[in-house]
Amino acid sequence: MASIVKGAEYLVRQVLPEDIFIPEDFDEEQRQILETTKTFVEAEILPVVDQIDQQDFDKVKELMTGCGELGLLMTDAPEAYGGLDLDKVTSLIVASEISRTGAFSVTFTAHTGIGTLPLVYYGTDEQKSRYLEKIITGEWIAAYCLTEPGSGSDALAVDTYATLEGDHYILNGTKQFITNGGIADFYTIFAKIDKEHFTAFLVERTFAGVTPGPEEKKLGIKGSSTTQIILDNVKVPKENLLGEIGQGHKIAFNILNIGRLKLGACVNGASRQVLIEGATYANDRKQFGQPIANFGAIQEKFADQVANLFAAESFAFRLAGNIDQAFASLDKKAPDYYKEAEKKLEEYSTECAAAKVFCSEQLASMVDEMLQVFGGYGFLEEYPLARAYRDERINRIYEGTNEINRLLVPSTILKKALKGELPLQKFATLAFEALLAPNFDEPDLSRPLALEMKAVANAKQIFLILAGAAVQKHMAKLKDEQEMLLAAADVAIELYAMESAVLRAAKALNKASEAKKGLYLALAKVVVFSCLERLGTAAKKGAYYIEEGDNLALILSGIRRYTKYDAAGLLAAKRLIAKTTLESGKYPL
Repeated sequence: MASIVKGAEYLVRQVLPEDIFIPEDFDEEQRQILETTKTFVEAEILPVVDQIDQQDFDKVKELMTGCGELGLLMTDAPEAYGGLDLDKVTSLIVASEISRTGAFSVTFTAHTGIGTLPLVYYGTDEQKSRYLEKIITGEWIAAYCLTEPGSGSDALAVDTYATLEGDHYILNGTKQFITNGGIADFYTIFAKIDKEHFTAFLVERTFAGVTPGPEEKKLGIKGSSTTQIILDNVKVPKENLLGEIGQGHKIAFNILNIGRLKLGACVNGASRQVLIEGATYANDRKQFGQPIANFGAIQEKFADQVANLFAAESFAFRLAGNIDQAFASLDKKAPDYYKEAEKKLEEYSTECAAAKVFCSEQLASMVDEMLQVFGGYGFLEEYPLARAYRDERINRIYEGTNEINRLLVPSTILKKALKGELPLQKFATLAFEALLAPNFDEPDLSRPLALEMKAVANAKQIFLILAGAAVQKHMAKLKDEQEMLLAAADVAIELYAMESAVLRAAKALNKASEAKKGLYLALAKVVVFSCLERLGTAAKKGAYYIEEGDNLALILSGIRRYTKYDAAGLLAAKRLIAKTTLESGKYPL
């Protein structure tokens, strides 16, 4: 029977295949929603992506209305206000499929995620009754206004302020880089009441003094609206204050957790589309008298990128499944449901930050390698990879830069440990003790994926050794050792991705056809080989940052010991993945 794995708990316990959700677990309703979304994407959006890229915002609004008519904007909204109130897995299914569409997906995800969810989670009944139906039907477009010209990663350092005058708050300030800014009808705006109390407000575009700035001239995602929002003595009714005075940080950060999870699913969808473009070109393009898809140098690119995408997809849906499990214990009819849901969501902030990093960097690698497959033609704007290359870059910046999200991973883990929510020190001590003792345990090679499961367990030892050494060396000052924290983050992130892929493969083997079983085994092998390489490099770097002398030598010996992996058959595995992908012309699962 599946057990709930709490936030960051994967670092200190053995997680079993039955404990995680995988795409192969989609039920009939989820598959129907996927097909509905896919049909709309391929029939209505993909044919007009060039038109959207020319900033035809009338077409964008028309398509958003179409999404509303199909129910694609209401997956996260409560049924009491016309929503579907579906699980996070289903929400990710929709977001992932929509994200094959380039810039349009930015409009969509900003609207359904950070644009809508503050109202869903923190709005009063009256606020939801007044606004939610317009948003989830596509009648109104929503936007989220946090960033300012002088505040980016330091999100709470805002200058926008609000002053209470009678029955209204008066808002003044400027918001920067607001997705949907120029086309939105409804804004969630963060300001400091009396320049002190960080608070959120619901603001309509028609309120006097609300002025969107001109469209930013961006490197990529040109078909999405990005502007400043200028607030000049905007009168906002008192009843439009969202949540509690001075508690805006809770709204900002908890909504960003969902945003980061959704971004992980979104970039995975974009990767699938880029992979289709690359596979189509590789099969059609002939050099030396044959398709370039026949050459090993090209095939290896596809094998590596499909394996990375497999890990990223496993990562995102595993996390969504964890959150759905946590939410399932709550009573949706309880008056404090969303308050309790907020706590459950915050529990997985480590994994949400990690998902954003791993998945966005997976897309970066996919786009780069598929452009290389196109060769010189990939550099021409008339081919699809040029736009994909430009569009991809923003994913490592918004929803918190990847550097900020990397720092969040170890810092939230350490906070849990200090609160007694995660027995990190206990397991770190055990890991050091194991390092000093000979290890005669051998995996049962008669079991599928035994070597890969062992590699995952060993990788956990590496993280525990590094974390224990870092805490012992720096104690409370560890938070200031950013280079060290970044190295630890990379170990934790690669570990989660590797474990997610291996557990998915193990679970999928139980229901896969004989033909597919070989593919799952091959994907797990390539993922483990690649993740261990990156994890080992990060761990060695972290060891040199933390220790010296005999202690350093001991940790390095442990890293060597725990990154050993017998990848016999690696080339055959890669060739199988490449063959399956190129023959199908798409992601093979």
